[in-house]
Amino acid sequence: MLRTPEGRVSLRFDVNYDKEALIANLRTLLAAEVQRSETDRLRDMFDEVEKTLQAGVPRKTVHELLLSLGFTMTFNSFKGFLQRIRLERSQLRE
Repeated sequence: MLRTPEGRVSLRFDVNYDKEALIANLRTLLAAEVQRSETDRLRDMFDEVEKTLQAGVPRKTVHELLLSLGFTMTFNSFKGFLQRIRLERSQLRE
């Protein structure tokens, strides 16, 4: 894994890559993603989460799905993250 001076992840791509190189790059992306805060990761998928909740899927079910994807937040933290992101977005519209 390479990092730019700004701390971003830089991947090596070769036109003639092999399966191992592809797997290594995917693992690099995964490691970089895990290093981001859960709030930032949730913020990235917020629109889809919100649509799912508005369609009637219980928050607990969405939370359980996020846990299966590697999130570690408690249910109460999840509810707090949702409120924080909604507040941020409402303030941007003003």
